[in-house]
Amino acid sequence: MSDAALLDSRGDTIADRAIATMRSPKDMHIICVDVTNRCDLRCSNCTRLLVNQDYHWDMTPDNFRTALRSLRGFTGVIAMIGGNPCLNKYFTELCAIFVEEIPVKRQRGLWSNNVFKYQELIRDTFGFFNLNPHNDERCIDSFKKLRDVIPGISFYEGNSTHAPLLTAVRDVIPHETAMWDAIAGCDINRTWSASIVQNNGELRAYFCEVAASFDLARHGDHGVPVTEGWWQRSIVDYADQVKRFCPGCGVPARLKGHLDSEETDDYSPTNADIACASRGKRKTVEVKSPDQTTRTNRPVTDYTEQHVAKPVVQNSGVLVSVVIPVFNGSDTIVETIESVLIQREPGAIAVDIVVADDASTDDTSQKVAALAARHPGTIRFLQTKTNAGPAAARNRGLKVARGDLICFLDADDCYIPGYFVNAVKAFAADPKLAAIYTGVELVNLHREIHVEHLKALVSSIPSNVMVRRGVAELLGGFPEDWAFRGPTAGEDVVFRQLLAASFNVRYVAHPCLLYRIRPGSHFDEFIDTTEVVDGTLRPTRAAAVDVDGTRPAAAAEFVRKFKDRMAWSDGFRGDTAANPTALTAVHQYESLRAQFGGDDGPACYFLHRCAVMSPGRGYIGIPRRFPAHARAWLDEGSRSVDRMPTAILEELFLTGGDPQLRMLVLDIQPGDERWITELRSALPILHPLAYVGFFGAFDPNGPPAQAVLAATGLRWSERGRVDRLAVFGRA
Repeated sequence: MSDAALLDSRGDTIADRAIATMRSPKDMHIICVDVTNRCDLRCSNCTRLLVNQDYHWDMTPDNFRTALRSLRGFTGVIAMIGGNPCLNKYFTELCAIFVEEIPVKRQRGLWSNNVFKYQELIRDTFGFFNLNPHNDERCIDSFKKLRDVIPGISFYEGNSTHAPLLTAVRDVIPHETAMWDAIAGCDINRTWSASIVQNNGELRAYFCEVAASFDLARHGDHGVPVTEGWWQRSIVDYADQVKRFCPGCGVPARLKGHLDSEETDDYSPTNADIACASRGKRKTVEVKSPDQTTRTNRPVTDYTEQHVAKPVVQNSGVLVSVVIPVFNGSDTIVETIESVLIQREPGAIAVDIVVADDASTDDTSQKVAALAARHPGTIRFLQTKTNAGPAAARNRGLKVARGDLICFLDADDCYIPGYFVNAVKAFAADPKLAAIYTGVELVNLHREIHVEHLKALVSSIPSNVMVRRGVAELLGGFPEDWAFRGPTAGEDVVFRQLLAASFNVRYVAHPCLLYRIRPGSHFDEFIDTTEVVDGTLRPTRAAAVDVDGTRPAAAAEFVRKFKDRMAWSDGFRGDTAANPTALTAVHQYESLRAQFGGDDGPACYFLHRCAVMSPGRGYIGIPRRFPAHARAWLDEGSRSVDRMPTAILEELFLTGGDPQLRMLVLDIQPGDERWITELRSALPILHPLAYVGFFGAFDPNGPPAQAVLAATGLRWSERGRVDRLAVFGRA
């Protein structure tokens, strides 16, 4: 049952509506396992409330194993955290269990402020890090020693500003609707994690790591039992936790905090009982009135030089996703998958295989299932009831791929051994490299071909390409237009041409792909309709879709959408070999996607960039029902420029004065016309230079949108369109 349906069945209060927009653990990219509350620091406003707890505990090895097993099927990072997890008396044993239970190294995360003497153990155990020594000399020294065994690992050496955790949002934002709007937009829920803790010897799970801290500090027991799959529940299933803990938490209020080194807690009456427990251990400042508070647009934990903590991934333990589109590929699919499996290198390269079926009618699914059973967690099978072509299949696979590097391997092609090792080294050596493509060895060639035909094949097929995931997503995947579904196809050619024209792509001549030739294939059609004259390849017969202009028009539209997408990135001019700039836009996009997620990442990135580039000061207005993950991208753009806070439209209408909108983004769903009323209502506070965005499943160029925009008395033009998002500005 969807969150909305659950909401309908359980009530429709202000709190319920806010909760339905929040992230559940299943939507998060990181889930924490708190293994101890021991810590050797006393940071201000600690999100673990460690100084406010009057007893110490260490998660037992048996409980840690149970916690990990409850997360089977979770594809993100599992973070071992504390306190300081290295202070758990069983830390060495926990590391061994981590390796046993979670085979993919990049999923094993360590959040720590000091690693003491465990540098080599940590190198062998973890593949993902968030390291913050809080400017403590002993802690910094331990991380420098860690860098000796993990070259290139980074950590933030300065002080951090921590938002007041104990200044309850109910005390500083007493208006119920405004309070729940703040809770729905909480930094912790949008960018942090769910949590498993040990509470009086028993494992308990919480939708929020800070909620767990409050429960432990008050000796409560309001977590859910840790059973397999607990994290897959809807956020509505955690409504009792949200209502119990969130109004008493200070994070949603976005208040000015203290440097970690100041060892000071701010608190309001709701949390006086917890704050008093820390007296004598640190300073406390009581906030008796909202007038004493200072609002800020900074996140809950502000790294004073960087503003956002960036977890670091090791160069080792790279995960490569291989998307295999297949239609009735029973004869070759096993050999194809096995050619991917042999690319694995323990501790260095793992593979994530996504077989995207295109409504096969043979026994492909049974053969893939048998292989998947022998390699649990490595092979996934995506089925569909409608045949939509290889482009659609590849794009479905791309949406669920886990790796930072992506390959698209046709179901009758194979890789040669050692391909991934050398390809991954090439990416590690050149951060400006967007993709590589390799030579091809033809298998079962049944006719003579010219070398120019082979060159054209090498530069047009998808199977011999490895590409950064962010690049593939920002390109838009493969064009799915029906113009590419004929005997000459062509969706792969358009993808390859745009990739080569826009990014730095390297050719490796060694044939790393075995390409099977079948009579009557697209390659046969290509040879039959081309010839080589004086060393130049030229067509002898044009396909019907080229003659009537259908395919060129579809290709042009695919390219236009990409240019729209990238026009909003600072200074993007194309990252080709002729213009070898860093992949700034792609790296920024990948960082944001890792934090906020969502299947419509490029559209959300466009939203983010609009928020950054919109001129002047004012508000970004959105309806209350706006998707939570999309709002997180907007909020981050708002924070980065610190001049346009995101606000709920319904609340802006009540504020009085002149709360001008610099950007208005409306959520559009089929059959729901509330956006028309919202747009009309927003016109009086819409700045003349504002952007208006339409986010959802409809055509924003249709008569209703244009008619309502025309009613402003201003001329509007489209500023960009990405997937389900279109943005308009003054003409």
